[in-house]
Amino acid sequence: MHRTNPVHSWRDFLLHLATVTIGILIALSLEQATEWYHHKAIVREAKENIVNELRDNKKSLDNALAQMGTNLGSQEKALQAVTDLLAHKGLKEHELTIGFSGPSLSATSWRAAEAIGALSLMDYPTLKKYAGVYETQSEYMRLQARTEDTVIAATTYFHGADFEKQSARDLDESRRQLLASITAARVQQQVARQLSAEYGKVLGHQE
Repeated sequence: MHRTNPVHSWRDFLLHLATVTIGILIALSLEQATEWYHHKAIVREAKENIVNELRDNKKSLDNALAQMGTNLGSQEKALQAVTDLLAHKGLKEHELTIGFSGPSLSATSWRAAEAIGALSLMDYPTLKKYAGVYETQSEYMRLQARTEDTVIAATTYFHGADFEKQSARDLDESRRQLLASITAARVQQQVARQLSAEYGKVLGHQE
């Protein structure tokens, strides 16, 4: 059976105390170092996922931006047709179509980073940069949903009836809906361009 040697003097006591203290400090240091490396790994993985998500979102948004101009043009043609009919003019184009396009932008990586606590471990400039672009993205998605609603409202007057035979009242309402839709589409396009630029700025810092 092992027996601990008794402490015979203050010197022995202080040496024993110092040995125990050093052991504790080393253990704490190792624990803190392990935790630091763990936190660093969490932040690194979160950043990689966020950057990949933003890169995919920018690609989807830029593809949709090209179609937004086409859709806006079709709405403006429809508005001109309604204006001509209200002025008792004939239609120049008898086939009118109104389209809508909008990307599905993800925030899954951002929400996952928040859920595991990675955001609280990031340095403030990095966190501010990511938070800013995701806030603009959320604003854009809300705007896109409202724009889609206005487009749907405007298209109700272009289906299931002879457009040229609509009453003046219906034509006037159609014109009002188209004006609202065109205004919303222009704002959507403007915010989409702003968001694309913010994506580019954030991603440019990661290259």
